[in-house]
Amino acid sequence: MSDLSFHSSKRAVPAQTLKLTDGRRISFLESGEGSSVLLLHPIGLSSSCWHAMAGLLGSRHRVLAPDLAGHGVSDRPAGALTIGGLADDVAELLEALEVGPTVVVGLSMGGITALALAERHPALVSSVVVINSLARVPEGMTAALQSRAERVRVEGMANLAEETVARWFTSNFAEREPALVAAVRDELGNDDADVHAEAWLAMADADFESDLASLPHSLLVITGSLDQSVPETTGARLAALAPHGHHVHLHGAGHMSPLEEPDRLAGEILAFLDQR
Repeated sequence: MSDLSFHSSKRAVPAQTLKLTDGRRISFLESGEGSSVLLLHPIGLSSSCWHAMAGLLGSRHRVLAPDLAGHGVSDRPAGALTIGGLADDVAELLEALEVGPTVVVGLSMGGITALALAERHPALVSSVVVINSLARVPEGMTAALQSRAERVRVEGMANLAEETVARWFTSNFAEREPALVAAVRDELGNDDADVHAEAWLAMADADFESDLASLPHSLLVITGSLDQSVPETTGARLAALAPHGHHVHLHGAGHMSPLEEPDRLAGEILAFLDQR
């Protein structure tokens, strides 16, 4: 697994593992003390993408960052990967660690998983932060995700990894931090193509939008003006559907704001938590 931690001045502690009830193992990072914050990574990456954010949030909170099933060094599911299944794995981790109601922060696929966790296990969640994500893939995008899944199974990960980092990172950041972008590209390129395909199909099938009207938790939705995947209007609509939803749009931020602008993003999250 690529080491992305050089982007942070404060490392999380080394990864730990938990054996789930079905025998699979889930890996997670832990740092800091206080009320808990759970960080859920995007498709194809792992807990390593949260090193900088874990250091910043860990000054005030106990931060947990798991490798979701089939990602990083966590075991893949016995059957098909689903967003609900990812959420259930995380719920088992939280229950085993006895952390109490947790702030759940998710980026992209992690954002959908955060909403799934809040819907399926509401007692484990205190509030939700969704970064550059959505609750349901629009019908016009479903076919594109299914096509991407089919393509990666045929071609493998190399070409997709190259295209993905070009879409995820802003051009200025890619020029300024080529080593970090290369580390992300390498991690994507080394992914299991079948797991990656299943993750795209899982997102295409997920729909937690209808549950937002009854979401009891405070919800912060963050989007970026340079994100090529999730527009501002999508984030604003997502926040508006929830009774306690708030939307923040970051000018100049791309899809991978936890890596590009961790200080700015952590500031927004901490301000939101202070206002609850």
